[in-house]
Amino acid sequence: MHIKISTWLLFFFFFFSLSFAASSIFGPNTVELGTKTLSKFVHQRGPTFVVFYAPWCGYCKKLGPVFSKLSNKLYNLVPFAAVNCDLESNRQICARYEVQGFPSIKFLFPSPLQPSTVFSANYEGDRSYANMYKFVSQNYPVTITPIRNDPQMRKYLNSRNNVTKVILLTEKSKATITYKTLANHFSKLPFSICSPDKVSLDSIGIDPKEISEFPTLLLQHPGQKYPIIYRGSMERDAIKVFVEQQLKEFSFSEYLESFCTRQNCLLHFYENEHEKEAFPVDDITKKYPKLRLVSLPASSVSSELFRKSLDLGYSDAVLINLLKSHYLAKPFGTHVLLWLDDIKVGQAGSLTSLPNNFIQSIS
Repeated sequence: MHIKISTWLLFFFFFFSLSFAASSIFGPNTVELGTKTLSKFVHQRGPTFVVFYAPWCGYCKKLGPVFSKLSNKLYNLVPFAAVNCDLESNRQICARYEVQGFPSIKFLFPSPLQPSTVFSANYEGDRSYANMYKFVSQNYPVTITPIRNDPQMRKYLNSRNNVTKVILLTEKSKATITYKTLANHFSKLPFSICSPDKVSLDSIGIDPKEISEFPTLLLQHPGQKYPIIYRGSMERDAIKVFVEQQLKEFSFSEYLESFCTRQNCLLHFYENEHEKEAFPVDDITKKYPKLRLVSLPASSVSSELFRKSLDLGYSDAVLINLLKSHYLAKPFGTHVLLWLDDIKVGQAGSLTSLPNNFIQSIS
């Protein structure tokens, strides 16, 4: 089934990325948003800590350095935003969130079931750095399964056999904000947390001698008898790269579901290292920063299943969006940047609907 160009432009909105100015009161890592941008930002970026303010408000000015310190600490984990309710254009959004006084601080997060809905949690504590940090950490909306004994671990490992599972072995009783944001980033994967004092490593298939310190992260891929032990830095970005690479190598369908549902993905299939290096990744990223790029060897099982399912022929690149269930293949011999530019102006042909059970067909 093919979709007309006008619909194509509506679906593939990533070419017209929004830019946001930093807040003059609440620091460089807090962005200024308003009626037209707040909901869209929250849906694109996830749970967001927001201050509603007025420039003349003395309490807002006093909060500024504290809020700036918090955003500087957590900006790579949680987005921070400010809404100037003194602007006529923002009166609507401030009324929607029932802002009665300044500053009003709220934690906004998108509904997982209703794409157009944003929920909010009011911050009612004092305006100290420590208490706001605690509020963000405790109220970050994500599901992480606590595992308290060996029977629970066996039940967890035996459930959802077709899904990669993430297990954090830690001596802490609660998940950190870092782990919570990872669970949100990989929202399609089940995340769990357990203590090595309550769950034996033998029940997970790990020799206790293999792990010398905690916290330690494990990945249990579908069909694999033993989990993979992550031995790198426990910083969020390092873990994210590791999990992404693991999904790409061992469970490509899960990789697509994790990232090509929230955004548009450009998949490039290369025959050799020369083709891989010649692909203009930097130029594409600079011009279209919201586009996720994925390069795969054409000879890999994942590539062969993907190409066969979509009948791509000689095309070496395809644009895909699982949320809209559409794709567009690059014509053979066309330069990828020229093709993307044609898409931007609506001259790249029609979208094609993904086949039924597409994800299952490439698993």
